[in-house]
Amino acid sequence: MAWEKSPESPAAGRGVERARRAVSAYRWRGIASAVGGLMFVAPGCASAYPPMITPGVPLLVGGLLAARNARRMHRALHAHPWVRCLTEVHGREVTLRDPTTDALVHLKCALVNPVRPKRNGPLWWSGTAEHGGVLCSMGGADLTWVTPARRDRA
Repeated sequence: MAWEKSPESPAAGRGVERARRAVSAYRWRGIASAVGGLMFVAPGCASAYPPMITPGVPLLVGGLLAARNARRMHRALHAHPWVRCLTEVHGREVTLRDPTTDALVHLKCALVNPVRPKRNGPLWWSGTAEHGGVLCSMGGADLTWVTPARRDRA
């Protein structure tokens, strides 16, 4: 597993465990949100009160998306080592320079993210340019799922 054997992990012992706990907390927040949304949607579907459905749908969908992103984070962290990269942040879009190939990688943060990178500078990256991956600050606790950004727009 890349979490344990990566020599470039954010911090050898505590950073790995902190990242593992952050993914687990992210997953459980998503599940709790989905269950809360389902508690609004289920009675609304069975009764004649459609206003009950409205607040539940975004909670349900957002929770399911967060749980899916947590699963993707978990897979990326197991498959790829942490690499320290220089990044530039432009709102939801992040550009990082891959230190092994020296190529620029354009990524965008997922919509369902509790935290996003806010400053330019070094961040830890685990993933691929084609499939996305996980970004985190130097401490390793605030994980962000990022996907490839489409750069074909004018």
